[in-house]
Amino acid sequence: MNILSVVYNAQILSNRSPSVDRPKVQKSSNGLTGIGNTVVDIQINGALLANAKTDQLIKWNPIYENFNSIEYIQLSITIRRLIKKLVKLAIPSGSDDGDFGKVILSKVNIPITESQVFGGVTAALSVRFLYPNAQKLNIDSIMDHLKSDYVRNSEISSLKIIQLKVNVTIDTMIVKPIYRTDEKENTPRGKKETII
Repeated sequence: MNILSVVYNAQILSNRSPSVDRPKVQKSSNGLTGIGNTVVDIQINGALLANAKTDQLIKWNPIYENFNSIEYIQLSITIRRLIKKLVKLAIPSGSDDGDFGKVILSKVNIPITESQVFGGVTAALSVRFLYPNAQKLNIDSIMDHLKSDYVRNSEISSLKIIQLKVNVTIDTMIVKPIYRTDEKENTPRGKKETII
């Protein structure tokens, strides 16, 4: 008597920019690509901070390096709310609420004149969204939403972001049955970067 056992094969599939060949993925009519999950990673870097009411850049304070200081905590909470507002508008529905990493504040020297610089503040933050079902998401669409939403939603309460750099990566893990031994195929992650 022959017993046929079904072994599950995990494949990492990625959305990539249009200039790169996309892996062939079987799609169902509802857009799902299979059993598995999709992860969208958004990395915000170099978010230059300013006062929303006066348009003046936020001045660097060394206390921002202390993650336990009241000044760091207050500023990082406001930044997190602002970034959450921005990225939630760009992410297609169906994901979790997002996992927001620690806000990292850094000093940036901004030239005012040839001999004078201003010590401003930039913020960096990573956000990860998980879709419980494997989905085919379009990086270009997410980036377009981030750009257009940035214009309308770059400020909250007393803080605004003057410029920022955004990296978006989408990874999809699909688990599908096969009728042979375990195989694992890895393809490069989809990645897109832009400065807004």
